[in-house]
Amino acid sequence: MIPDHCKDVSVRYVDFQLTEEEIARNVKGQKAYTRTDHLVLVNGDDVAVIRVEKASKKELFKPILEHEIISLPQNTVMLRDDSIDVLNPSHMARLADEYPGKVVVVEGLFNHVSFVKDLKTFKLRVIDAVPPYPSKMSCLVERALASGYIDHPIVPMIENIDLNDMAKKVTTEGVIFPCRASNMSSDKKFFFLDGTPEIDVEAQLIGCDLSARIYRSVYRK
Repeated sequence: MIPDHCKDVSVRYVDFQLTEEEIARNVKGQKAYTRTDHLVLVNGDDVAVIRVEKASKKELFKPILEHEIISLPQNTVMLRDDSIDVLNPSHMARLADEYPGKVVVVEGLFNHVSFVKDLKTFKLRVIDAVPPYPSKMSCLVERALASGYIDHPIVPMIENIDLNDMAKKVTTEGVIFPCRASNMSSDKKFFFLDGTPEIDVEAQLIGCDLSARIYRSVYRK
């Protein structure tokens, strides 16, 4: 569950205990803004979330007819983090994964408030090579998810393949890296494929499939 928009969520600071009985007693007869579907009730460190049903009147503030408890303080977490866009499903999905089984209320970017509950997230496995750091693929994925145009609750799982670790396992006299942009080096004699060097020792290539294709095309072996 993620509200359609933060404008559908209202925050009320209250002075009564956030139990089912006290919430029912204090909400009865109150009014809510016409767009409000959910109320976040805050009493000190205690937070509860309720869904409200309002009278169908043509007014900005309508009487609350019924309410449903979404969460009580024992299973509610409230965060304040202005790096989180509460309108971004990916941002909210990460909170759902970080606090499983909890309703997470967050005051995020622009002080907008929303919450997430029981959200089924999608894991996107992102594999790329480093250096350079960070990997370009992980940056592109993060930018796409941060754009706000991705409607799915996607959580990227970044897996970096470190070419430095692979180079340490090379048993040949030399090692070939894909390009100078990586700023890689080795204790062995090393070459950069993008410079099409003359390779005068037995050397192992550390790179991707495209690197292998370029090597075969240039060196015919």
